[in-house]
Amino acid sequence: MTRTWVRLLPIVVIGIVLAESGAAASNRALTVEPTVKTVVGPSRLVSPDFGYAVIYRTARAGEVFKQTVGLFLYDRGRWRDVTPPLARNVNAIDDVTFIDRQHGWVAEYDCADTAIYLYGTSDGGRSWQSFGAPAHRSCGGGPTYLSFVDATHGWMEPLEPNAPGGALLQTSDGGVSWKTILPSGSSSFPCLAPMELVSRSAGWAARCDGRLFATSDAGRHWHRVAVEAAPDTAQSFDLPRFSGKTGAMAAILGGKTASKVAFFVSADRGRTWSQRALREVAACPLRTDGGFYQTYWPASVASTRVWWIVSGRKHVTVQVTRDAGRHWSSFKAKGLTASTCAMTSTTAAGARVAWAIASFHGGYSSALYATKDGGRTWKRVQLKPRVKLSP
Repeated sequence: MTRTWVRLLPIVVIGIVLAESGAAASNRALTVEPTVKTVVGPSRLVSPDFGYAVIYRTARAGEVFKQTVGLFLYDRGRWRDVTPPLARNVNAIDDVTFIDRQHGWVAEYDCADTAIYLYGTSDGGRSWQSFGAPAHRSCGGGPTYLSFVDATHGWMEPLEPNAPGGALLQTSDGGVSWKTILPSGSSSFPCLAPMELVSRSAGWAARCDGRLFATSDAGRHWHRVAVEAAPDTAQSFDLPRFSGKTGAMAAILGGKTASKVAFFVSADRGRTWSQRALREVAACPLRTDGGFYQTYWPASVASTRVWWIVSGRKHVTVQVTRDAGRHWSSFKAKGLTASTCAMTSTTAAGARVAWAIASFHGGYSSALYATKDGGRTWKRVQLKPRVKLSP
């Protein structure tokens, strides 16, 4: 699974709007060639033939610019635009989650009112139900994380800039109503980090500045899970993936730059972990400020046996195992950009199908790529959003 730098989209998107506004105001006498920038937001390949991607597009010609956003579902080989209505003054889509092809939720963010608006669908995005603004967070304070385990039970974590952790909210009616189970700044909640519940009681918080946390009471209490990584200190653990009692998880190792990816396995539902594989990766900048501030995440655990790495400073190398790290295939990828350290995240589903995100120009532009042949060849996914964002 992948929940990476795209979580900074509220900040990035708002920054693009302000930058474009300032440029238009200060260059009214200049004639500028039309330019288009795209940014990939929350995206995940859930299964080989189902996933979702949020795409932002800023088109500018001279003094005129327009910013649009789209939520697209990849369903059985085709993309559908399923963008929900945007509440007034919404600047960004904070997070998206689907538990199956029909049931999904979207958190939108309004910086001016510091409001988080929630929408839900039960028909694959063909229609959406508005749940109003169940939560708030400070403008620029970080994204909102959503996690649902079924059509009724879900959790929401709206992050804030100055607290050690965001508040944790829970719903038992599909998002209609929410209750706060941990207040913002609670010492019980680990840090500013992605969280995911895997059942109505068990869940995880990861990418938490070298720490991994678990809950067994639906998020009311959290405890640190000890995981030893060799030979380097793990800078960040990913959210684990389970099949019954068996689990698998990746961690990025290194200091200021990534050096290796370690993969861990568990046979007791994540109570204990052992390191199974250690793989070299491109030496690209690694940042873990605040837990969610990730700019480089090349690994993806597609299942407890299938693991991916997509990384490279210039030429991108793909590494894939189908037997939980015992044997690996490694080869140069075709079709991916050759820009330095451009590949920033990967999400895979099985041994043949994966997506990767490449970032350019300091994160102000990015692109989504897809492979169907185990990572040997990639094609850029071209999606054109149409719903206009507030300036």
